[in-house]
Amino acid sequence: MGDDGDEARKRMQVKSFTTWVNLHVSKVGMEVKNLTKDFEDGIRLIKLIEVISEESLGKYNPAPKNKFEKVANLKAPIEYINNFLKSSGIKNQYSVENILEENEVLILGMIYSLIMRFAVQHVSEGDRTAKEGLLLWAQKKVEDGSKGIFSAHLCTVQNFHSSWQDGTAFCCLIHAFRPDLIPAEKVFKSADPAKMQEVLNLAFDVADSKLGIPKMLDAADMASHRPDEKSVMTYVRPRLRLECAWSAPGVRLECAWIAYVLMDSDDNRGWSLPAQVHLLLLEGVRVEQEEADGRRADHQGGRA
Repeated sequence: MGDDGDEARKRMQVKSFTTWVNLHVSKVGMEVKNLTKDFEDGIRLIKLIEVISEESLGKYNPAPKNKFEKVANLKAPIEYINNFLKSSGIKNQYSVENILEENEVLILGMIYSLIMRFAVQHVSEGDRTAKEGLLLWAQKKVEDGSKGIFSAHLCTVQNFHSSWQDGTAFCCLIHAFRPDLIPAEKVFKSADPAKMQEVLNLAFDVADSKLGIPKMLDAADMASHRPDEKSVMTYVRPRLRLECAWSAPGVRLECAWIAYVLMDSDDNRGWSLPAQVHLLLLEGVRVEQEEADGRRADHQGGRA
């Protein structure tokens, strides 16, 4: 891959990783605009880890004024990241200096390690790795969705880069859950970058406006360069499967069920089911029951 391709890959990662970070830190009223600079005082990194892990990293300085105070803030989150990497058998280790020196490559790697740990790791199929499990799930759903779009052939997914470049896989994935959102006549395969952008933007616009999934990927970069695998995985992660499932009429319980299954994975077994999952299950049952009662009443009224 040439320099142009490397720059495109980096742009994809910066955009997708920044969006992922902001999905979480926005819950505590924060925003990250520049991954290489905004973690310098340690506060946003602390809050990111606390939000995604639901653990406290302890006391920190809310207004560090010098390097010494920033280093003190950064020690806890860096230690947290290095500990789970070591426990997972991953040799990569990060340091406070990586952040203070604004080392973009290492900071992107650090963020991706968090994405893998908290967004992808628990998606597994049998003995497969998290990546293999997510790919297998995507393959099944994309193929299912393509049946309602393509009459002559099925859309197939082989990887998390070239298989997603023309946009059809994204459209088919959404169509698998929400066939009402993707007009089949607007989805087509093409090797023309301009037409690929058209299909990619269709999928990204629908996911953003109808499913609340922010645009993590840039259609122009995706169409003109080999898509970055890490960026695509970040987008096609459990959040997409949860959002699609929860948004689909009549399958609200699927979202809660997936959450329950994830909590019952090998890594999480023995944990108590979080209150929000209990509430999600109960709310799903309530809504489904109300809709069933409404359908029953309509049916009886029609017979009367």
